[in-house]
Amino acid sequence: MRQYSLCIIGFGNVGRALGEILKNKSAFLREEHNIEFNITGVADSRGGVVSRDPLDIDILLETVKNKGSVGYYPDLGNINQTALEVIQLCQSDILIELTPTNIKDGEPALTYIRNALFQKMHVVTANKGPVVFAYSEILELARKQNKLFKFGGATAGALPTVNVGYYDLAGSEITSIEGIVNGTTNYILSRMTEDKLSFEEGLAEAQSLGIAERDPSLDIKGYDTAYKMIILAISLMGAKIRLDDIVRNGITEITPAHIAQAKEEGKVYKLLGRVFKEEGEVKVRVEPKAIALDHPLGRINKTQKAVTFHTDLIGSLTVSGGDAGRIPAAAAVLRDLINLSREDH
Repeated sequence: MRQYSLCIIGFGNVGRALGEILKNKSAFLREEHNIEFNITGVADSRGGVVSRDPLDIDILLETVKNKGSVGYYPDLGNINQTALEVIQLCQSDILIELTPTNIKDGEPALTYIRNALFQKMHVVTANKGPVVFAYSEILELARKQNKLFKFGGATAGALPTVNVGYYDLAGSEITSIEGIVNGTTNYILSRMTEDKLSFEEGLAEAQSLGIAERDPSLDIKGYDTAYKMIILAISLMGAKIRLDDIVRNGITEITPAHIAQAKEEGKVYKLLGRVFKEEGEVKVRVEPKAIALDHPLGRINKTQKAVTFHTDLIGSLTVSGGDAGRIPAAAAVLRDLINLSREDH
């Protein structure tokens, strides 16, 4: 039985969902995968808790529910403890970094990841920022420390994009990638297509259902899609690219007239992210495009996501599906944990 102690930084919706999964799946993980995961450190925005022995997941969840922070965990919690202090004290096998993405510089997540690697921890993150801003640096540091760095949940949640490209397409050259990787914008465009809603009406509905954030800028202006496609570009196609290098347009200018014109042509609007080579250079574009209904991405609707890989040896491969929400996002982190355990020699 392989045992791993976990330090979780960021105990919001996804962090708590991961705790629930680890508890509910503990017997399954032991029986089917011969591994056991125990949480020995947790930090949220208000405090932290560290223990040499496994922390009780039920108590962690109840403490956050009733008191608002793991810093109130009985006897062991510290309401003034910072995430860095938790990382330095917990001495866990794996850091799970789940703080919100900072699109400006990837901090403070990048600092957390660096510190964990310096302390000889493996790292799993669902945070786009550190991968976008410091992928090569993190990978090199992990190699020097003989540790693993996993980020499969950073691109499209439950949809296995990075893993498909890295494992299942091994040996093939990926010549281009195109994808619908933002559920919010796809929902809005789907509603505009199906029921002739305006952009504003589609956005309001998405917000009322909890699909769109109160401030939806990162989604509707194409930033979220851009970061996800940049991650695919740098990790699977060797690109050295930043947000300023790419063409990025969101969906705010799409009108019912655009949708109607596309319908007449047998097409449908999607916010499409593309990674491609032009004169030997890898480039990324994010823009709403009218694509044919028989296109592999043409019937990806509502909050569904999909990515198509074009390769030299096996042709084109499309992966689609995966639910949205806290549980699927946490399941993507669990997937990385299991794959990490398989590769940890």
